[in-house]
Amino acid sequence: GAAASLISIAATEILLAAAVLLWILFRPVPVRWPSYFVPLAVFVATTFLSLPLTPDPARGWHAAQKVVLYPIGLLAAAFVTTEDRARKAYKLLLTAGTISAAIAIVQFPLAQLKYLRTGELADDPTLLNRITGPLGHWTTFSGVQMLVWCAAIPAIMFLSRKWIAAIFTIGIAIVLGNTRGVWLGAAAAFAFVALALPRRVVATIVIPMLVVAAIASPFIYRRVAMSFDKRLSTNYSRVAYLSVGIEMIKDHPLFGVGPERVKEEFPKYYTRN
Repeated sequence: GAAASLISIAATEILLAAAVLLWILFRPVPVRWPSYFVPLAVFVATTFLSLPLTPDPARGWHAAQKVVLYPIGLLAAAFVTTEDRARKAYKLLLTAGTISAAIAIVQFPLAQLKYLRTGELADDPTLLNRITGPLGHWTTFSGVQMLVWCAAIPAIMFLSRKWIAAIFTIGIAIVLGNTRGVWLGAAAAFAFVALALPRRVVATIVIPMLVVAAIASPFIYRRVAMSFDKRLSTNYSRVAYLSVGIEMIKDHPLFGVGPERVKEEFPKYYTRN
């Protein structure tokens, strides 16, 4: 199910539902509570508590229903309990991540060619038309690729060297994804884990990625430069989001404005500010 999320959200939900149903019916292994269960349970509880406190509880119900995906963590804790299973899980995750990354890498030059023809900002693959792989949105795609990257780097210690090529492919997709938060997250994760990796492994990953970054430097420069362009609504709107968000937290410090309610509440706070 987790690997399927790199290819299709719908496939993830179907496989997860089947896995949970089989687990309930046959109970092949006992329940194991992962270390993050308590904070996750608190998050779920406060989300549901916020629903009746909002003016339109029904509107937020769809967002609250997403908690049905959280059993993935319980299934992983219950079944991935040996080194052999961990290896298989990592290999499956890397395979799915590599396929998704490869699709996205092909998308980038096609999107760039279209942008060169039209010159429209909406077609710019570094801003409004970023690569998505097989998923529906670039934020989702870049986010899950970063998670696979963060999981795969330390796993290289017990996987064979041939999997470095898969990590390299995912790294290329992250660079071409042009999502700044993902760049920072992937770099920070690698820097943290690199302290425990052999220098040869670090060099094997870093050197090819530096070459890719050098080749993609015009696109990276364009993306970074756009971050300081005050004319872009995607930049100045973030200042408004921050100030409005702070005001919302002040007014609703415990449960917020409710799931799926920010869009409706935003104009009230923005006008006030």
